[in-house]
Amino acid sequence: MAQLMLAWDVMYTRRSMHLKDILRDILPVTDAFKVGSVLMTVNGGFSSTSQADETRVLAYRQHKPVLWDFKINETPNTTRHAIRNLTKKGGVAWCTIHASSGKESLKAALDASKGTKLVPLALTVLTHLDNKECLTIFGNTIEEKVLRFAEMYVKLGGKGIVCSGQELAILKKYKLIGPDALTTVMTPGIRLEGAPPDDQTRTTAPYEAVLNGATHLIVGRPIYEASDQLQAARDFRAAIRRAEIRLLST
Repeated sequence: MAQLMLAWDVMYTRRSMHLKDILRDILPVTDAFKVGSVLMTVNGGFSSTSQADETRVLAYRQHKPVLWDFKINETPNTTRHAIRNLTKKGGVAWCTIHASSGKESLKAALDASKGTKLVPLALTVLTHLDNKECLTIFGNTIEEKVLRFAEMYVKLGGKGIVCSGQELAILKKYKLIGPDALTTVMTPGIRLEGAPPDDQTRTTAPYEAVLNGATHLIVGRPIYEASDQLQAARDFRAAIRRAEIRLLST
């Protein structure tokens, strides 16, 4: 069954300390948790006293595996050391590395995580980019670039990627999702039908993502910016469940 991953891209201030209590209530409704750069860069940054680590420990204590989303885009040597350090963080099951950092850096990430529980995920094309900007940056359309990144990572032995739900169909077409290829496919930009896309260009409804093979649906703002965060989390959970039932009945 596809899993709901909560992206908690908020920081705690005097006015928002209540969010910690809300998070404790929401975590049981979710399957996994994403720690991103917002939490990583406040109150001590990457130190053990940072809000990122505090929140990671909270998720860990509720037995929620954590995606450490620090989007490495570095040389092979730096990548290797960063991944080795990350393998020591309790509860961190995945981390992200930009596929555009190249084969050697991706290979360094895979080598450094070998024999550990950490799974490096190749981050393909960020979900706020459109085809025009993707062509400017990479010289390919989004579908072409995501496909090439995925093929490259699978050949290196990688087992997981991050991409929008709009590229999942082409990955399925080329048999890049499955037990002999990508077993973890995380999809951000998930929105319920009719919901605003915010700054995301490529959004996807839960059913489309589940239908095309997403294993984890990453949801942030539609939950933590909702007036009732717990109910919003329940709504996404229910949407994923309905998508799974619908898929089984087809």
